[in-house]
Amino acid sequence: MRIEARSDRPSPNQLAEPSASFHLRWPELWFLMISECPLAPIEAELMRQIRKMSIKRITMKNTTVRFAPWVGSQYSEGWDGLRILLMGESHYAENHHERPTVTPEIVKALALGERHPLATKRLRQHPHFTKIMRAVTSSRRPATRAEKADFWGRVAYYNFIQEFIPTKRRAPPKEAWLRGKAPLCDVLDVLRPDLIVCLSQRNGDLVCSLAGDVPVAVVHHPSSHFKYSTVIPKIAQKRAIAMATKTHGASFSRCEVFDRWSQASAAAFPTPGSNLSEDDAALLEMQRRRAMAELDEALVSI
Repeated sequence: MRIEARSDRPSPNQLAEPSASFHLRWPELWFLMISECPLAPIEAELMRQIRKMSIKRITMKNTTVRFAPWVGSQYSEGWDGLRILLMGESHYAENHHERPTVTPEIVKALALGERHPLATKRLRQHPHFTKIMRAVTSSRRPATRAEKADFWGRVAYYNFIQEFIPTKRRAPPKEAWLRGKAPLCDVLDVLRPDLIVCLSQRNGDLVCSLAGDVPVAVVHHPSSHFKYSTVIPKIAQKRAIAMATKTHGASFSRCEVFDRWSQASAAAFPTPGSNLSEDDAALLEMQRRRAMAELDEALVSI
């Protein structure tokens, strides 16, 4: 059932339906993986074209992506001609709050300032996302609502660690970083970014090792030692390199997983935080647990 925007207050069951529907279909998804083959230098360009036809289908059940990335509606067109993947570290909360659409929910609430239909009030936009936008656009002036919508509609945002960390004062365990490698490879295969902005110095080496020939700007996390005077030039330098190389420019094509992530981003409701009635909060938590359990079961059952 597709839920259209309405002026009247939706029921909690209606709000839960898009997420449940999306994750029930997740194991049925397919995406394209370009198969690897050895290249002779003189045949490289020809073989690059031929490789587009050498594909195999693999099911989404073979990937470990638990939290779908935010994919802006115009990501394929890119921002300033580049498809940019913005990469944070992790989500912080108790694990019973995990749900597959957590990242799009947070971007809508804290970056775009949207309000959950059942929330008693809107969450305040977070400086984390303000700093990221200013750093990437090389503009420190306050952005208008339209400018924010345009920017976030043209980029992707993803957190490397695919499990909730209980507290911000505790560093993610080593095992969580290692478990994040396979999901990131899947994200890179699907999104085919021209530029990665890694918002974590401690994760920079790992991301660079997985990025292949995609330029990576490694900067401090917006919550720690983040200075525009150093971050803006570093990102601008990598943007220039990305513009010159356009790593995946001609080879990018939408696949079913890309479309599904895009649809999930469009359909997700902004996170309400704690601004719900007791009954609505209890029902929302139940729906989140069910959606996460369905996806996790699909990921481990095959």
